[in-house]
Amino acid sequence: MASLPHERHLLIDKGNSYAKVAVVDDGVFSPEVAFVEQLTPETLAPLCRVAPGGRLFTVYSSVGEPQLFAPAYLQEQSYYFLQIDAETESPLRALHYERAQLGADRLALAVGALAFTEKDTDVLVIDIGTAITYEWVSSTGEYLGGNISPGPRTRSRALHMATALLPEVELTSDAPEMGSNTHDAILGGIAWGIGYEIEGYIRHLQSKKPRLKVILTGGYATYFADKVKNVTFVVPDLVLRGLDRLLEYNAQNHK
Repeated sequence: MASLPHERHLLIDKGNSYAKVAVVDDGVFSPEVAFVEQLTPETLAPLCRVAPGGRLFTVYSSVGEPQLFAPAYLQEQSYYFLQIDAETESPLRALHYERAQLGADRLALAVGALAFTEKDTDVLVIDIGTAITYEWVSSTGEYLGGNISPGPRTRSRALHMATALLPEVELTSDAPEMGSNTHDAILGGIAWGIGYEIEGYIRHLQSKKPRLKVILTGGYATYFADKVKNVTFVVPDLVLRGLDRLLEYNAQNHK
């Protein structure tokens, strides 16, 4: 049986359907990410355990329906608890965006991108999930803004709901350049359309910032990783890493 950590960072990113949960034990980021549908005492209690005299630091981010139980329980269990909201302080030097309208997940992505910035090297983070978000972070640590467009499943569902006969299609296989049936035509239209959209953003920003780094993240990142040119890194857990950076930053300022 593994020994309990003396200091644990509990990272919770609650989306619309489930929560992604990860831990950092005594400074070591665990590669295992749990997908939890319901945040209950039964699911949370094992994650809150630390060694006798140890300390639990928790960060909670939610973009789905509010769940009043989880924050209250986590705050009770934690030495330090941070719930991401419009007032949360961040290590970003400036935000060129309406702060109250910047979702917790997008803030975490921008903060996570700071680890990849270098002199004269901006970072573009592309998160491909229910929505596709584009977050631009400067080499000096400023959030320069971002865009939002529909993700793969959202595009497929919109086609299905707005037409009489078109089926809903999942991106589970490589898409042909041109479909020979309706399923493949939708698959190709969505996959290639998103790929060209992403490459267009990359080309445009690289014309301004030739040393631009591009990071893919989100549930569909691995699907598009070998389909999009000029991607620097694929970091599926960038939101969680950004949440950990926010937790450390605010906990230090709290002392």
